[in-house]
Amino acid sequence: IGEPRSGVSLKIEAGHEGSTSLSLLDQNQQTRASIALAKDGTSALQFADSNQVKRVILGSDSDGSPGLLLNSTDGKSSLALSASETGTGLVVLRDSKPTAFLGVQKEAVGLLMKWPADKRSATFGISQAGLPGLVMSDAEGTNRLLLGFGEKFNPALSLRDAAGRIRISASIPDDKPEVSVRDSSGEKQWVEPK
Repeated sequence: IGEPRSGVSLKIEAGHEGSTSLSLLDQNQQTRASIALAKDGTSALQFADSNQVKRVILGSDSDGSPGLLLNSTDGKSSLALSASETGTGLVVLRDSKPTAFLGVQKEAVGLLMKWPADKRSATFGISQAGLPGLVMSDAEGTNRLLLGFGEKFNPALSLRDAAGRIRISASIPDDKPEVSVRDSSGEKQWVEPK
């Protein structure tokens, strides 16, 4: 459109499939900020640094659900925040892989932490019924340790083998402690009280 004395300029573009964008270019004609609107109703406001890394992206989906993405200077670490009818979430990404997630979905709340190299994870959450629980998974993604509460807030612990089979369980239903040890076929080998 024009070129102010500072060397900064504006550019309007009609993109593919009916999208339109307005960009702010620096003195080197690199896009530093842009706002775009697509035909489907999605929109985005983006800010890039002098190395053309998109550092901030604020946008909305066609249903109006907002999202915010913040990127590190190398573009490898990100923090994403989103909100929709089904829930709200905060995600930490490293090399485009989620490493931590904090979210609320349909009255359930959860915190998930993942090891970036494989499928190891730890999840702490509170169900829609208000029952807290902890789940830890191994490198293959198999749930190995589960700790939580049952319907009447009866605590329970489950230790599982690499195949996900319960090997040791402990619980306190109706204030009466129970402990059991199982073999690989699931048969109880030891139970207390007997």
